[in-house]
Amino acid sequence: LMPEVLKAINHDTINTVFSFIPNTAETSFYGMVEAAQDELNKQKNDTILAEKETLTDARLQEILAHRLRTEKIAIKDAKLRTFITEDSSRDDLVAHVYDVTYGVVKPEDNLVIIDDSIVRGTTLKKSI
Repeated sequence: LMPEVLKAINHDTINTVFSFIPNTAETSFYGMVEAAQDELNKQKNDTILAEKETLTDARLQEILAHRLRTEKIAIKDAKLRTFITEDSSRDDLVAHVYDVTYGVVKPEDNLVIIDDSIVRGTTLKKSI
């Protein structure tokens, strides 16, 4: 999955926020972050090798300081099982079950989210 994610974001880990929804996707999220960290380490290595002739201590520290941006973009504020709710009220319930964290993702950012709401597939579509 990560090669396709990296291709979609043009390998831009600096302007990308990684997250998950709902809470049950957290385990998958850690696997995604591990793969993204491998890519970031490759980027750091390539940058260091490309700049090795002119690399200063300050620039090296700047390169090494880059971290993946991980955030909990949506937080479930109630222990509700929206996928078992009847069709007529599910969308409204899903829209109100999650609190979205505002201000973390800037307009120029990519947002990569692992979503494991496979039963109905409404969590992301109706919550964010």
